[in-house]
Order: sequence, then structure tokens, then C-alpha cells
Amino acid sequence: MKKTIIAVQEVRDGAPPLERKPERVVLRIVEHHKGEYSAVVPAWSGKEAVGIPESAIPSSLGKLSPGDHLLADVNIHAPSSDLLFFANFDRAPEPAELEE
Repeated sequence: MKKTIIAVQEVRDGAPPLERKPERVVLRIVEHHKGEYSAVVPAWSGKEAVGIPESAIPSSLGKLSPGDHLLADVNIHAPSSDLLFFANFDRAPEPAELEE
């Protein structure tokens, strides 16, 4: 019922509430196991790893390993990990690329 109310509000107001508004952020891969990546999203919670299905990340980004950083659109104001969503993944630039 609550999800229906939120969806109606989004349509009525023409904009998502803050907890559903995506922001472009960095995330760090911490593990890969059985078709799912675990990642930390520092802008949401610097400590809690969240699961991201391997199928959600474009294969064009290549093989990901623990320590890799990605950019993604994430609703970082979500109150819990089960309400997070991820879209538009890209590899984050390496620090050396940022200095040039």
C-alpha cells in the first residue's frame, strides 16, 4: 500500500520524493559471489555493503574486482538498503586520470 501511495505522489507532484531521487555517486566493489556484487556506497552509508545483481551492471564495464570503483545513479536518501536502486553504471576515473 505504501509503495502505491508513493507512486501516486510522484505522478501527482511531477517529481520523486527525496528518498527516491537519484544522485550520481561513487561506489566501491567489496565482493563478488554467485551472480551478485557487494558494494559500499559512501554517500549512503560508509560501512554497510549492499547487494547489486551482476545483471544490473553492464557487461561492457568488464570484469569487476574488489576495490574497483564505479559511478552510478543511486537514491542515497533511501532510509534502508532494500529501498536503494542503481542505474547508469560507469567505471569511475582512476585518481591519476583526475590529476591530468
